[in-house]
Amino acid sequence: MTWMVLMETLFQLKYLSFSKTGISELPSGIVMLLDLETLDLRGTTIKDLPARIVQLTKLQHLLPGNHRWKIPIGIGNMTNLREISGFDITTSSVGAVKGLGSLINLKVLHVCFREKGEESHEYKSHAEMFHSSLCKLGSYKLQSVCIDGGNSSPFELLDSCSRLPSCLQRFEMGTTEYSLSKLPKWITPALTSLAYLNINLGVITAEALGILGELPALLSLKLYTNTVHKHRLVLQARGFRCLKEFLYQPFRKGVGTLVFEKGALPKLEKLKLWISASMAKAYGF
Repeated sequence: MTWMVLMETLFQLKYLSFSKTGISELPSGIVMLLDLETLDLRGTTIKDLPARIVQLTKLQHLLPGNHRWKIPIGIGNMTNLREISGFDITTSSVGAVKGLGSLINLKVLHVCFREKGEESHEYKSHAEMFHSSLCKLGSYKLQSVCIDGGNSSPFELLDSCSRLPSCLQRFEMGTTEYSLSKLPKWITPALTSLAYLNINLGVITAEALGILGELPALLSLKLYTNTVHKHRLVLQARGFRCLKEFLYQPFRKGVGTLVFEKGALPKLEKLKLWISASMAKAYGF
């Protein structure tokens, strides 16, 4: 208890870590640390952030515990935030989700959706507001996006973002088996900083592979699909000039014929293919 009281007097504290302490609740005095820039809660069991956490307007890095938090109402005032993760879109208010779009300095965003397929319609407004906020963030400084869980609701609107996320370096579809029907139109060779891409595609077309192969800075590609492709998937010699890691995994049993043209992937260091040997043999792999 003494250290909790003393904490309120550390007005100039910039870094505070409760990592691996297992605490379940933040001391109330933490909202008085107005100069705090980093709050590390990894390895804790804190279920909720205090509502007044939004008073910490100098906070830049908010690192999560083992629970998924509601987004605090008023988060849009924390415009110095650079990195946030651990927020659950579906348990947060729509107004709080809207606040994400005001984080003009945000570089790293990791969120989750916990709805199941039959519940997706219940969170349509959440998905639409998240999409709106994400599009705004894409025009600021956003460099890394990871979306965990969910079915169609968090992903089906991605293709309609009107602004190119010009600074994007990493995009990940996390723990979800939902697949996009096509490659989002904002993934183009104009994304000169995109280095890490983890994406689920319902159908992998020659056009999509061609676009991915032209991404000038791509170092790691993790490509998942829920379709057994019976046609040849050709990795052309002129594409993927910087790629060092390539993973291909179908959700369903089976594989189409992967063809690596001579000279393809010249800098590849790690190759991981998930295939059914019997299906591969049938298609001449």
